[in-house]
Amino acid sequence: DKLDPNTATEQQLAAALAGASSRLDKALGETLAGLGAHSAKEIAFRLTAQESPHLDAEVRMQLAGPLHSLLAEMPGYGPPVLVIGADGAASDVFPFPQKHLPEGQQREIHEGPSAAMDAFYLLRDRQERMREKSSSLARTLKNHIERTEKKIALHEEILADEARVEEARINGELLTANLHLIEKSRAQVEVPDYY
Repeated sequence: DKLDPNTATEQQLAAALAGASSRLDKALGETLAGLGAHSAKEIAFRLTAQESPHLDAEVRMQLAGPLHSLLAEMPGYGPPVLVIGADGAASDVFPFPQKHLPEGQQREIHEGPSAAMDAFYLLRDRQERMREKSSSLARTLKNHIERTEKKIALHEEILADEARVEEARINGELLTANLHLIEKSRAQVEVPDYY
């Protein structure tokens, strides 16, 4: 069974960490109830300045005291933070600043956890609407481009037909001018070109 972080004693933490995984963040996740992977990495970082250090059982047991103190102090660690990815998208919310993440990726929300969650969902919804509008605009532009390309092809065909019409007009005038030279049973005829 996992330990309750609020009630676990230093001795219970030492015993549980000794029998857990050698990777500290994973050992914390296996040991403490309600601890997600990101929070386990943050606690590991605050204890060792590394997100996922591999430690032997003896060193993990020695961290039980600092871990017990850290868990007791955690409620006062500060305002919740909204984590912003490199692309500007809201990626997560944490109850306190994350030291293992760059400061530029975190935005403190001093109004409390509910306000942090509201900010997260508001930002995410805005980004989703922007993606939808961008997609819609791209589709509209693609349709207009295709329609314009079809119109261009149609106009080029009309221009080509006009060139053939002009050629047919000239041939007709030449035939009319030379009707007296054409024999009735002939399928083809050559006439002098005056143009």
